[in-house]
Amino acid sequence: AVVWPLKISQYYLGRIPRVHNHITRELISDTVKRRKLASHLSADWHTNAIHLAGRIFGSIQRTMAERASS
Repeated sequence: AVVWPLKISQYYLGRIPRVHNHITRELISDTVKRRKLASHLSADWHTNAIHLAGRIFGSIQRTMAERASS
């Protein structure tokens, strides 16, 4: 049976840091640009979390396969 490490994965739930709280008006005064940046950062974070989860899962699968063949 395939088991995910720690039996949980929540990257697909959109659980990412609230980046928009850290992009202040002092940093970027234009509201549209501020929201656009926050949206892009959130999307990139989500995509990278999915890639990382895949790499972790692949690594675990390889390790388990090596142990099974030994």
